[in-house]
Amino acid sequence: MNRPSPGGERSARQSRWRRTWLPALFVIWMAFAFRMHGLEHVRQNYDRAYPHGLGLFIRQAVAEGHFDQLPAVSLLASINLPNPAGASYFYALLTAIEPSAYVATALNAMLGAPVAAIAFDLARRLFGGWSASVAGSLAGVSLWAAWVARGAWLQGPLEAMSALALWLAMNGLARGKPKHLFAAFAWAAACLQTYLVAAGLLAQLVVATFIGALSLRSLGRWSTGLRRAAVAGAAVGVLSVLVYAGAVISARTALTAVVNNPHAFNEETRAGRLNLDPINHALRIVSGRDFENTFVEPDTPLFEARDRWSDARAALIDALLWIGLGLLAIQAVSRSGSDPARTTLISRLALGWFVLPVLATFLIANAVMRDWKVHVFYLLLTSPMPYALAGAPLALLERAARHATRKTRYAILALALTVAMVAVALPWWNAHGEAEATTRFPYHHDGLYSLPLFWQMRLAERWRALGCVTLHAQEDARWLASLLGDARPARAEEIHIKGASSIWQVRPEGGECALLMAESPAPARAEAFPMPIPGQKRTDRTPVVPMLYRALPLESALRPSEGTFIVNLGEGWRLLGLQTPAAAHPGEMITVTHDWRVGLPPAEPYGSWYFAPFVKLFAPDGRMIVQVDDAPAILGYRWRAGHVQTSAVRFALPADLPPGQYALEMSLFDPNQKKNAVYFDPKQPGTPVVTIRHVLWVRQVR
Repeated sequence: MNRPSPGGERSARQSRWRRTWLPALFVIWMAFAFRMHGLEHVRQNYDRAYPHGLGLFIRQAVAEGHFDQLPAVSLLASINLPNPAGASYFYALLTAIEPSAYVATALNAMLGAPVAAIAFDLARRLFGGWSASVAGSLAGVSLWAAWVARGAWLQGPLEAMSALALWLAMNGLARGKPKHLFAAFAWAAACLQTYLVAAGLLAQLVVATFIGALSLRSLGRWSTGLRRAAVAGAAVGVLSVLVYAGAVISARTALTAVVNNPHAFNEETRAGRLNLDPINHALRIVSGRDFENTFVEPDTPLFEARDRWSDARAALIDALLWIGLGLLAIQAVSRSGSDPARTTLISRLALGWFVLPVLATFLIANAVMRDWKVHVFYLLLTSPMPYALAGAPLALLERAARHATRKTRYAILALALTVAMVAVALPWWNAHGEAEATTRFPYHHDGLYSLPLFWQMRLAERWRALGCVTLHAQEDARWLASLLGDARPARAEEIHIKGASSIWQVRPEGGECALLMAESPAPARAEAFPMPIPGQKRTDRTPVVPMLYRALPLESALRPSEGTFIVNLGEGWRLLGLQTPAAAHPGEMITVTHDWRVGLPPAEPYGSWYFAPFVKLFAPDGRMIVQVDDAPAILGYRWRAGHVQTSAVRFALPADLPPGQYALEMSLFDPNQKKNAVYFDPKQPGTPVVTIRHVLWVRQVR
C-alpha cells in the first residue's frame, strides 16, 4: 500500500490552507468589518428598537413576578398577523448580560460573518475556489443584507437563518447525515418563533427534502436514518406552527390574514402591471442596486460618479448571476465532477433554494395579495444562493486560466483581482456615504425615532447624569426602553403635546424627565436642558436640538392646602393649583396652568376616561372671544394615584383686542360624557363649581 510521504502531506496541508482556509478567513473578516463599520450611525427607529425594548419589558415582568404580563406575540406583520415574540425573549436573556441597544444591534450585524463563510463553502462545492472567493466577498459586502442585519429588529438575523438552514440540509442530504437534516428542521422551527417570514424556511426545507429523497432514492442512498430525520424534523416544524397559532389565539388576535391590506399599496399591481419586485430584490441583495439612491445624499461629493459606478457594478453582477443561474441549472441535470451524484444533488438543492422564494413571492404579489408591498428582506430567504450564483461564472475563468500559458494566467488573474477590488471597494464607499448622511441629517422624517444609535446613547447618558427617575416621551415605550436599556423608567403615554399645549403626569417630588424637541412646547413646572446635535434636519434645515426637561418639586402637592378644590373623579383628587396671567397685551401668547393631584381610581371602569381643561375668554360685554376645547389629556388607564397632572394650555390673544378687563373662565371638559367632571369647594361640598373665573387685564403695548 502506497502512503504519501510526510513532506507530501505537509505540502497538501499548506496548499489547502492557501486555497481554502486563508480565503475563507479573509471573507469572514471582511463581512465582520463591513457590518460593524459605522454601526453607531444606525437609525435605531421604532421597528429596530421594538423587539429589544419588548425584551427589556419581559425581563422586568419576570423580575417582578408579573408573569401574566408576558407577551405572546410581537409586532403586527404587513398581512395583519402578529409576529411571534421569540426574538424578544432572546433579547430578554441578552439584556441580563448587557442591556444596551448597541450590543443587540452588533450581535445581529455579526451574524453576517457566518453567512459569508457559508456562501464561500457552498460556492466552493459547486463551482470551485475562484467562485468561492467571489461569492464570499460579495456576501461580505452586501449592502442591502448588511442594512437589514444592522438593527435589533425581527428581520435582522433572517439571512443567517436561511444560510444556516440550507447548509445543514445540504450536509444532511448530500453527505447522508440524518442529524444535520433534523437540525435544519429544528433550526427553522426555532426561527419561526422569532419572525413570521421565517415560516418560509420550513416550506423550503420540505421541498429540499423532497428533492433529496427523489435523487437519493434513485441512487439507493435514501436511508432509514434520513427518512426518520425528515419525519421527525417535519413534526417539529408542525409543532412550531401550532405553538404560534396558540400564541395568536391566546393574544385574542384573529388568525385570518387580510388579503388586501388597506394600509398597503403597490403601484405596479394597482396599475395592472406585473410586480417584478421579487425578482429585482433577489438581484439587489447581491448587486446592491439603488442603495446609493436610497441612503446617500445627492449633494454628497462625487455623487454622480458614485451612482454611475454603482449602477455599472450592479449591471455586471446581475449579468454574472443570470449566467450562474444557467450554469447551476445545467449542473443540476448533468453528471460531472469527481462525485457526479453528489454534485448533481447539491446543485438541485441550491437551485430549489433560490427559485422557490422568488417564485412564491412573485405569485403571491401578483395573484393573491396584489396590494402587498414586497420588501427586499423577504428575499433574504434565498441566501446564500445569490452570492454563489454571482460567483459561478468565475469557474469558467478559473478553467481557462488552468489551460493558459503562465503569462496569460497572470494576466487573467490580475484582471480578475482588479475587477474584484473595485467591486468590493464600491460597497464600502456607499456604506460610508450612508453613515455620512446620517451624521449630517440625524433627524429624519420619523422624528426622534430616527436619531442615530450614537446620539440615542448620548441622550441616555445625559438622562442618567441629570439623575432622572423616569423618561417621558410621546414615542413608544418599547423604543424608550431600548434607548435607556431599562424598561422601568419608560413612560410613553403620560405626556402629550397638542398644538402649543401640553400635559404630563409626574411625581410631586420631581426628578422625572421628558424628552422633546426644541420646537415642541415646553411642559410646565420643569427646567430645560438642551442637547444640540451637530447636523441639520432634512426638512427645513434647522438645527437639531432635543430637549430634556426635569420636573421640579411641586410644593402644592407635597404640602397641600386644606382649601383646595375637590375633583369628583374619586377620593383624593384635588385641584392643587391654577395659574393665569394677571395682564397681557393684544396678540400675546398666554398660558393657563392646572395642577391636579390624582387620587384613588374611580369605582366604575375608567380606562377610557379622560378630562381636559376647558378655557374661554370673555369680553367686558360678555361676548366669548376665545374658546379652547382641544387641550391634550391623559387616558384613565395611565392615571397614577399620588401623582400630579400638570397641564399648560397656551393660546394667543387676538391682535386687535381692545384694552379692558376680560374674564378667563376655566372648567373641566369631559368629551366622553361618562363622568360629569366638576369641582367642589370643601367649604360648600354640596354645590358643584362648574367654572372658575379669573380677571385678565388687556393693555396696549406702549
